[in-house]
Amino acid sequence: MRTRLPAGRGVIATLFALFLAACGTYSTHTDPIFRGVIGPAGGTVAAGPVTLVIAPGALLTDLSVVILPQPDPLPIDPAAGDVDYLPGLHCIGPVGQGLAQPCVVRICYDPADVPPGATLADLVLLEWDEAAQLMRVRASANHDTTTNCFEDTFYGELGHIGVGVRTLQFDFVVAAAPLVGGAGGRGANDLFLCDSGGGASPVVVPNTADAFSYIASGDGRYVSFLRSDSQAETNAIFAVDVLDGTEVFASDPDLSVLSRDSLHGWFPGQPTNLFYTHEFASKGFQHILADADIGGAAHENLRDGDFEESLIDVRISPDGTMAILRWEDFFEGGQFIDVVSTSTGALLGGDLPVLPNGFQSPMPRWLPDSSGITFVDGVLLRRIDRDGDNLATLWTAPSPLLDAAVADGFVATNPGVARVAYVRTTGFQISPAGGNQFPTTFFGTDVLAGGAAVEQDLGGIYGLAELAWHPDGATVWCQLTQFSQLIDGGFGAVIEPPPFAFEFLVAFDAATASTNRVINALFGAMDVDKVSGRVLLWMESASQDEQFPASGVWLLDADGTGGTSVSLGNLVPIEAPRFLVSWRSGVCGSFGSLVR
Repeated sequence: MRTRLPAGRGVIATLFALFLAACGTYSTHTDPIFRGVIGPAGGTVAAGPVTLVIAPGALLTDLSVVILPQPDPLPIDPAAGDVDYLPGLHCIGPVGQGLAQPCVVRICYDPADVPPGATLADLVLLEWDEAAQLMRVRASANHDTTTNCFEDTFYGELGHIGVGVRTLQFDFVVAAAPLVGGAGGRGANDLFLCDSGGGASPVVVPNTADAFSYIASGDGRYVSFLRSDSQAETNAIFAVDVLDGTEVFASDPDLSVLSRDSLHGWFPGQPTNLFYTHEFASKGFQHILADADIGGAAHENLRDGDFEESLIDVRISPDGTMAILRWEDFFEGGQFIDVVSTSTGALLGGDLPVLPNGFQSPMPRWLPDSSGITFVDGVLLRRIDRDGDNLATLWTAPSPLLDAAVADGFVATNPGVARVAYVRTTGFQISPAGGNQFPTTFFGTDVLAGGAAVEQDLGGIYGLAELAWHPDGATVWCQLTQFSQLIDGGFGAVIEPPPFAFEFLVAFDAATASTNRVINALFGAMDVDKVSGRVLLWMESASQDEQFPASGVWLLDADGTGGTSVSLGNLVPIEAPRFLVSWRSGVCGSFGSLVR
């Protein structure tokens, strides 16, 4: 509920005057302004471009809240790079007031205020960090470029809020080594902050020597990575501040951290909370999921697996609160799926029936609103609750599915309008007229209600290693595996895979199912900026793909087309680049196939 305070109410009015001074750092204000009391029941408050939705239970007692313009510029986190303010900086007070439940804050801007040379993709949400006394980029916020508003659904502390525009940015990190001497010699490798636009020279991230298997936190403030101990034959996981290399986390040196893809990363919506997996050897091997909140609690045994079971894949829910764990019993064989809480490790659902084809079943996926889990079962795309209840069919394909993924925008109360991308395969068929139809593979999109399918016959038999929607919903990326194509070229193959490439990437147009581009690389070699939509691609050699005549890092358009070589000076990348605001939350090696 929202309660407005009548003017001239004695002591309470005096308190608001104090809040005005504390919030705005000045004794006068300019309308619009909100003044009111919000209690434990929560409520919605708004003034000018700012709307704050306080969840029930976020406040333990009644609190006097103000929203008013903040005319004085405030310091911005240097790690954000070069960021300037757009007009409209506001203060939500009392500054520094913590919220016991995640709340929602929304701020809108006038696109006419975007300076020449900048685009909406260069805009960022800025929120006040009371402890650090500066504004930080909230990279995990949703940016609606239609309504021209930012929305943070995990708002946890009242303070100043505004919209910034990047003028010069480091937007990705890469492991690289400088060229030294002759004959292509290289020095030791570190992680480097780089600018995909080429406007700034790479800068080393201190304390990252010999780093590999790296990924940035959701807000781009930290980067986690592995480092090997060759003598102990173990790995350890570290996290550092991307700006100054300050070490903010290091795993216990007695732990053996696993390096397998997807087994470490950052929880979505929780930019200070990382997860990893380590192995304990005692009468067998036990894999253990662990987490650490930077500056907070750490759980080295968030979820213990049984002995003789390997954790082989992890998929975190979009809201960051749950994890799908895929285990393999390497002693007796077989795989199974559990769902656990990311805050307590508690088992939410055990041995879910979501692997109908056992080892060959693709990794189940979360619905975009985290309300359930999807999996393919023959021609069916099915959904199930996290605890195994409410099994239902979402969509039916004309032939068996290799995999399918629901796009962002899914709403549980109206699921039929949500889009689904899929790859399906057909068998050998004899038509009534006597003609033969050879096996083939289709890529397509539809809505869950059906009736809007668009497809492309890929003209041959392909396997599917991974499928992922681009964050903008306009492109679907697939990593395909070719079988007969290597032998006989397939039966009129349409997508023309790269010569002698067993696996390769294809960017499909989601609206037409047509092919935007085929690239001789794996998912691990590319990354997507979750905010701008831009694509980075690593070419290990100049001969890998004739579309990219030089080795190194390339910048592509969001649909996979285009291609500009990104200058790294005298640095030679030794692993694939990762955006500071990546579409990934889990790590994937340069030659891996996962998007988690």
